[in-house]
Amino acid sequence: MNPPRVASFYGEFIESLLSSGPVRGITKVSSGFVKIALEPPVSVDSVSAAACNAATGKIDIDVLDTYDKIKKASQV
Repeated sequence: MNPPRVASFYGEFIESLLSSGPVRGITKVSSGFVKIALEPPVSVDSVSAAACNAATGKIDIDVLDTYDKIKKASQV
């Protein structure tokens, strides 16, 4: 599976939109395709910071598989 690559300004806009309170609330009560479709994209910077923090033992999360886990792990 190859996710689409977009310009950073567009990705940041979509991330801020899909990570807003109302959309996150809808995501929590949704299921199936809707839940997956409303999951915010994660920036490359956040993914790389989370991966580095996991590799160096700064976090104790085994699996970084959701937006929330990756963002939390990247901000350590």
